Amino acid sequence: MTRSLLLIIAAVACLSVGTPGFSADDAKTTASADSWEGLKRVKRPGLDQVYVREGVSLAKYKQVMLDPVEVSFDKNWDPRGVTGSRLDAADTMAIREGLAKLARTVFKRELERKGGYPLVDAAGEDVLRVRAQIVDLYINAPDVNTPGITHTYVVNAGEMTLVAELFDSQTNALIARVVDRQRGLERGLNELQIANRVTNTAEADRILSVWANRLRSALDKTRSQ
Repeated sequence: MTRSLLLIIAAVACLSVGTPGFSADDAKTTASADSWEGLKRVKRPGLDQVYVREGVSLAKYKQVMLDPVEVSFDKNWDPRGVTGSRLDAADTMAIREGLAKLARTVFKRELERKGGYPLVDAAGEDVLRVRAQIVDLYINAPDVNTPGITHTYVVNAGEMTLVAELFDSQTNALIARVVDRQRGLERGLNELQIANRVTNTAEADRILSVWANRLRSALDKTRSQ
């Protein structure tokens, strides 16, 4: 799997979801399993792994409660800028917190648009709880604001994995689980793109929008039945 820059957001504010300590390696171990903790694996276009509880519908859910999203880096990630300048603990924390905040903003925007599904803070009969985690975040060229460096060029903006679990907010019963890895739009070596906070935040927004709209589509599908 190509390791490329996904988010260069060292000074952006971010989101949260998931199963603590989950990684892409964990995903690989269950990639061929037909079931997971009582859930049955099903095929869903555009998603790597989806497990659902048989006989359970999302039709009653009209609102969504999103837990704080957690963010963790790939275990092989080296937090250095293109000049070799190393990010300190405050920088890496800012990236994680920034991505978490951005994720919440994007999910709220995409779920609530055009009479959709309001994000709420309390459980309820018609509230779907989403617990998600962004794992294996890999950044090839973190923006460290090095004096004299004006442009960084990359093939794409990088990659990250979403691990999300859906629960009934009142009973805490697990309904579904999703694992999906996304990478930035990739260009050829002759078509390198500038990477900075603005362009990489936009790419992170695009990937998060893909995930938010997958959830919205699933809810819309049951609403129309």
